[in-house]
Amino acid sequence: MQKVLYIEDSPDARRLVQRLLSDRYRVLEAEDGLTGIEVTWAEEPALILLDINIPYLDGYEVATKLKSLRPEVPIVALTADVSEGARQRALAAGCDGYISKPIDPDQFQTQVKAFLKGKREVLEQGERKVYAQAYQQRLVDRLEEKVRELTKVNEELKELDRMKDEFISIAAHELYTPLSILLGYTVMVQEEATGEMQRYLEIIVDKSLQLQRVIGCMLDLKYLQAGEALPKVEKVSLKELIEAMVDELDLLAETKQQAVELDLPEDLPEIEADRRRLNLILSNLLSNASKFTPEGGKIRVEARVGEGEVVVSVRDTGIGIPAKERERIFAPFYQIEDSLTRTHGGLGLGLAIAKSAVATCGGRIWVESEEGAGSTFSFTLPIYK
Repeated sequence: MQKVLYIEDSPDARRLVQRLLSDRYRVLEAEDGLTGIEVTWAEEPALILLDINIPYLDGYEVATKLKSLRPEVPIVALTADVSEGARQRALAAGCDGYISKPIDPDQFQTQVKAFLKGKREVLEQGERKVYAQAYQQRLVDRLEEKVRELTKVNEELKELDRMKDEFISIAAHELYTPLSILLGYTVMVQEEATGEMQRYLEIIVDKSLQLQRVIGCMLDLKYLQAGEALPKVEKVSLKELIEAMVDELDLLAETKQQAVELDLPEDLPEIEADRRRLNLILSNLLSNASKFTPEGGKIRVEARVGEGEVVVSVRDTGIGIPAKERERIFAPFYQIEDSLTRTHGGLGLGLAIAKSAVATCGGRIWVESEEGAGSTFSFTLPIYK
């Protein structure tokens, strides 16, 4: 059964065409031009029926694109536009035929069959030149309009980004001050407290420190992305640094009975970087590995020497990352889990911080993962010379 694609945003119009053609053809549907282009590429229809007044890309633009994708497939404009020159504009844009609405149910199947059998409407040479030039000018005008719109939106996004940074700075300052006072007085009282009161104060201190870490993450990301904090570059023994960070992870992993393995070459060279930023990279990758690995899982930290760089990898046997999410997980505040149902805490800043810190150290970071079978986060650092 031959396939006929109908690109139309009106559900009622699509239902009518389905009713008129489905006994002879397999009717495919698309509600906008972009979807129509995707369906054309995937399904290879024998005929395309195309409404001109559709959202996003209009019918003329879609016809031009479709003709470049599948030049052998006839495209028929099926439209209510009966203004002067409407047929000529459609043919100049790449259509091979023109059927006006409202559809005549008695004639429609015959019209479709004719185009499937090779019928083509053509413009005279003079007409084609005139309408093709007008169509090209219209495309240029529309492109200029879209550029202006995108420029305006880009400026608005920049302003929103500036406001976000300003909010983070103000919020962090306003939170840090009372939080520091709260912690100070709590520790003072804790020294004299006993029994159940001691336990309550320990909870207050623990949660206050947790809030302090969240504020710290917000500021770390802001400073890294804005380049406001100059790096303190020094020679660093990467082997000693990784071993120290893994020792800290051991304490966290013990509570979940996770095994932590270390595979570092003895001759791992020194690197030249900001020690604090290296700590940020490793601490975020290691804490994420532990957070998303179930009890009894395994975390492995490896390093190998490449050409002029060291590659460090953090492997886990955790929940893994869906393929469609792997490019987005490094975005600030991005969470794979739904914010209302997720079971893991955090603001979604750890990987964004790690990515920014790696970039300021002159390296790159990436992830390899299989959903349900764990993830490997790797990053590079240039070797000190």
